[in-house]
Amino acid sequence: MSPAFLHGVEVLLASLGDEAGLTVARREVAAQLTGPDAPGAPVAARYGLTQLELLVLWLVAMDQLDPGHRERVARANDDLRRDRLDLALLLRLLSDGPDDERLLRAALAPQGTLARRELLVAYAAAGQAPLFAPLAADPVVAGLLAGVEAAPLTTAPYLEVTEPAGGGEAPSSEGEAIGWLCAVLAAWAARPAPTPGWLGALAGPAAEGVLLVLEGAEGSGRATAARAAARGIDRRTLEVDGGALSVASEGQQREVLSALTRMSELYGDVVLVRDGHRLTGAAAHALARFVRRRDAAVVLVTPSDAGLEPALERVTLLRRRLALAGGPDEARVWRLNLPTEAELAPETLRELAARVHLSPRQVGQAVRLAALVSAPEGLEPAGLERAARAQLTRNVGDLAVVSEPRARLADLVLDDETRERVEEVIAAGRARSLVLSGWGLGRRICRGTGIIALFDGEPGTGKTHAAEVVAAELGLSLVRINTASVVDKYIGETEKNLTRIFERARPEGSLLLFDEADSLFSKRTSVERSADRYSNMDVNVLLQLVERFPGIAVLTTNLKQAIDKAFERRFTFRVTFGLPGFDERVRLWRYLLPEDVETAEPIDFEALADVELSGGEIKNAILIGAYAAAREGARLTTAHVLGAAQREAAATGRAVRVRRGDGWP
Repeated sequence: MSPAFLHGVEVLLASLGDEAGLTVARREVAAQLTGPDAPGAPVAARYGLTQLELLVLWLVAMDQLDPGHRERVARANDDLRRDRLDLALLLRLLSDGPDDERLLRAALAPQGTLARRELLVAYAAAGQAPLFAPLAADPVVAGLLAGVEAAPLTTAPYLEVTEPAGGGEAPSSEGEAIGWLCAVLAAWAARPAPTPGWLGALAGPAAEGVLLVLEGAEGSGRATAARAAARGIDRRTLEVDGGALSVASEGQQREVLSALTRMSELYGDVVLVRDGHRLTGAAAHALARFVRRRDAAVVLVTPSDAGLEPALERVTLLRRRLALAGGPDEARVWRLNLPTEAELAPETLRELAARVHLSPRQVGQAVRLAALVSAPEGLEPAGLERAARAQLTRNVGDLAVVSEPRARLADLVLDDETRERVEEVIAAGRARSLVLSGWGLGRRICRGTGIIALFDGEPGTGKTHAAEVVAAELGLSLVRINTASVVDKYIGETEKNLTRIFERARPEGSLLLFDEADSLFSKRTSVERSADRYSNMDVNVLLQLVERFPGIAVLTTNLKQAIDKAFERRFTFRVTFGLPGFDERVRLWRYLLPEDVETAEPIDFEALADVELSGGEIKNAILIGAYAAAREGARLTTAHVLGAAQREAAATGRAVRVRRGDGWP
């Protein structure tokens, strides 16, 4: 604000009652607003304001820019209560006859630029004549008049600004959702000089801006995609949390949304509202109005199938669902989250993404964690992987336990046929992306695309261990469902718990393990009491969740006949685990009693394998024999373990033969 202009405004207000002096003051102030270097010229050019409209905007905005302005206005009105400019005072200051009055009233009419673009707002109290309604300027516009390109301080509790970091790579346009997002934002950024309805029939006759909705599962990278799309057009992202804003007062909600959309209109920033479905009532109507009247770009991030207020739905230009990244897209997510100065080869990122599957949100957290604890020379692949694996143990409450499986296929001891069936499950997991996306089967087969495997067999035959091997071979975290916490005695709670599990499980990064699945997937019964009806409802919900789950799940049971028949067609693979034969028992004994274990003598594994035991029973026999040896203060011998093995076999009701000397009796 130039001193000459400020002085001219002071003289103008002080000249009321002096017609000759008022005429001179008008001319001097108007002269200050002439030319491309005049104060407020960018605002005038942006909105196509006339000199009179710019002068009115300046006079009203002075209330927010000059601490002494309101006192001068009160003196001009000769009323301490009327310290804000209104139409009545503007008519006295700027009208020099009927023609001037007509032009001024037209400038402040509802269809005029100042009111239609909400550069000025009149606040009339109940019963107050419009002539005396105080006027206020848009705070962002007032700041720009003073040369400050920033949001008002009142938005600070809600606003996060992400700088474009000098441009960068836009997200891949291979996916339909991301492709549309990038295309629309790029077109908006390259739009011509603003005119009413610049998008024409596509946006509707009254629309000025664009409202885009990105929906998807939690952690699917919706906000990351929006930030990256903005970065691709070298624009800032103005982020606000819809949940936090929803608990603010209506006045605060309107003020924040107004400031963000105005900054988007003036500076080309992209507004990003996380949990956009939380904007309801007055906030939703305010945002819809701003989108209609301002040349702003707004992206709402919502959960899948979340409904919006009708006011927002009417101005939504595009709604797209963002799937969780998988395969090569995961490496791209890492690249988008890394700082520009990080020098990591694309192959390094692809290998990291293949070893540790994370959601886009977890990738961002891993990068920040790695940067925090990294060496001064910068991010290293090993540090990134450690930070990435730390994200896998995120809180899932008491409904499940998340672990990082370490057993590999070489550690799995099974007969050839069973092993081949398990390898089929692993191969299917590796080929899912190729079959569904690469070959295009996913375009036709939309439901039941997940891999659901049933592992059944006697206890201790390796079902759970095999599930861990499948997860490890596919690079997935193991989410073991806690059945005791899922099943709830209160009506409807089991259904909610089941839904929560499938919502939290990231299909591309997790393997769901339902141990002892017959307790959850049990057969529905005839309804003889109310509890039966609700139990059947839980099974129905589980059927729907399994049908829609696009990831990999393994169910283990030793009571296959107890599982509801409706699940049969949902099982992609069925693997039966039998008791190990002699050769498998020898391998199990050798695996669980490796050579580096100190023993009193070489262990006779063939003698131990003569006892028919499952893998779990062999493990128990080794531990019991070791405890017995420790109690005696001796090293482990074949006799210690053989005695424990024979007792384990006897406990199961199997016949036990005792070797005497070099042969059997």
